[in-house]
Amino acid sequence: GSIWHAGTYVWSEAVLTGKSALTVSQTTALQSSTALSVLLIWQLFYTLPRWNELVMEPAQKAQTNWFIALAILGGFAVANLVHTYSFFYTLKFYRGGSVMAGVMKGLQAVLVFVATHFLYCGKTGGSEMCFTNGKFSSLVTVVGGVFWFSFVTPAGSTAPLRTKRNDEHTNQPVLDLLVIAEEQPIVSATRNEEGLAITADKQE
Repeated sequence: GSIWHAGTYVWSEAVLTGKSALTVSQTTALQSSTALSVLLIWQLFYTLPRWNELVMEPAQKAQTNWFIALAILGGFAVANLVHTYSFFYTLKFYRGGSVMAGVMKGLQAVLVFVATHFLYCGKTGGSEMCFTNGKFSSLVTVVGGVFWFSFVTPAGSTAPLRTKRNDEHTNQPVLDLLVIAEEQPIVSATRNEEGLAITADKQE
């Protein structure tokens, strides 16, 4: 399962940076729609026939109502949208791509340990909500790995960003090459049938 999940990072990066690359918005919409379709099928064929058992009875025990439930689900949906868009943006534009996303995912996981301890330990659930020596070891390992990754990764080692479009005047295929480095000019190389044009602009 973990290998399959990790593979989706690499495959998503290939979709975003390959020969026929999609935009971040397109990838977010495509993958989110796919996930929504699968979840909707599950809800229709599994949850709906067990509506009272799985939804109404737990809601009554929790003394909640439709307004609170929909507000929580709406907030969850917005959080997922921001998370998904940020994830694909990292894959496409940040140096390291899927490696950077994996490092940040590990950091996110251990920070959840810390947040869960302060929010839920002794208030709800069992001992799994509290910080443990094992979780502390994970925190030290992951945070140390993040610092080490940042230290050994050269600044400005971003892979070139390539985008394809048609020239607005000649309607000929154009390949734009954009190289971004920290505190360095942005270099844009545009190739068409007439030759190669290179421009450099200082970052704002």
